[in-house]
Amino acid sequence: MNKLRAALEEWIREEALVKGTLSGKKTSSEVVKVIVKPVKIKAGIKFQFEYHEKNKVVHKNLDRPEALEEIELLMQTRFKQLDLKTARADVKLFSNSADNCRVLVKKLDDREGGRVVDLSHNRQKNYILEEGIPVGYLVHLGVQTPEGKVVKSRYDKFRQINRFLEYVEDILKVLPKSDRPLRIVDFGCGKAYLTFAMYDFFTRRLGLEVSIIGLDLKADVVAFCNKTAQALGYEGLRFEVGDIRDHDEQGAVDLVVTLHACDTATDEAIVKSIGWKAAALLSVPCCQHELHDRLHNESLDPILRHGILRERMTGIVTDAYRAIVMETLGYDVQILEFIDMTHTPKNLLLRATRRGHEGDEDREWLSMADWREADAFERTFGLGKTYLRTRCESV
Repeated sequence: MNKLRAALEEWIREEALVKGTLSGKKTSSEVVKVIVKPVKIKAGIKFQFEYHEKNKVVHKNLDRPEALEEIELLMQTRFKQLDLKTARADVKLFSNSADNCRVLVKKLDDREGGRVVDLSHNRQKNYILEEGIPVGYLVHLGVQTPEGKVVKSRYDKFRQINRFLEYVEDILKVLPKSDRPLRIVDFGCGKAYLTFAMYDFFTRRLGLEVSIIGLDLKADVVAFCNKTAQALGYEGLRFEVGDIRDHDEQGAVDLVVTLHACDTATDEAIVKSIGWKAAALLSVPCCQHELHDRLHNESLDPILRHGILRERMTGIVTDAYRAIVMETLGYDVQILEFIDMTHTPKNLLLRATRRGHEGDEDREWLSMADWREADAFERTFGLGKTYLRTRCESV
């Protein structure tokens, strides 16, 4: 075994390594440094690699044998130095080749008790977008400075964009893999911070071809967004003035997004998603007015007779009902917390992914859809025939 591999075998262990940093580039590689740390995920303990490039960070998780091979290769071809923080020592490895390896070890004082190896996956928040790394649309929209620093007054927006991209990343596995571009529709896009974020995420970070349309009722906002997309060179992104219900896309739609669509506009987005057989829907509902005055249950009267509690209960009932309807019509639904920059109570996100039925099988399955759970829910809360139920049955 060569000297470099022997040193790595000794120090790169799950129970010993806290963090490792590869630095000191040997070549003109885009990767400026690599950080390695053990993490515990569902598949077991892995070594997480963070490849830091000028404008992005790429992650991958490797088993120990794979991790040793990767570090050895990086040390031989790209980096001169590996700094390790372990449970009992600080270790520096300098290597120009497999056999030319120098190791410096500084053991921790026994009185310090050693470091704790934390295997939790998120012991420190790793944003998809990192502060200090400029991203074109964030700079253009005033969220970052040209140097990549987040503008203090826009930090909530920065956090919101990151949180949203985490949800997008979570549904990648259900989006179709084909030769055509991914097709995404964003209803009520507003100034389109998250629309631009999606386009950048899919194209720059993942290297995928996408076609995204943002829809909004305000002509001046749409004009601003189109101008911004052109300035950024986002050829697969366009914006149009239009209403959710009247909009019709020709061809498949893979992902539907609607953030803070008021009242039944969220229901329209759900109806469109079902009609298009979209692979996924990400929706942050707002202003659930329709069911507010209908809501009736004598057992809940101590809650419902107070205005503010009725309003909150209406939101909960409305979103739960939406989940039931989508589950009835072939989707798996999760209701999650979404970080809202305006700090309003309207911060729940519905994430729906299609279970998948094709052709005649799909039509047969939908014709046998069991509405019993929705019926019981409607009776429990005195909802009667809802807008969502009527629209779903109409299509």
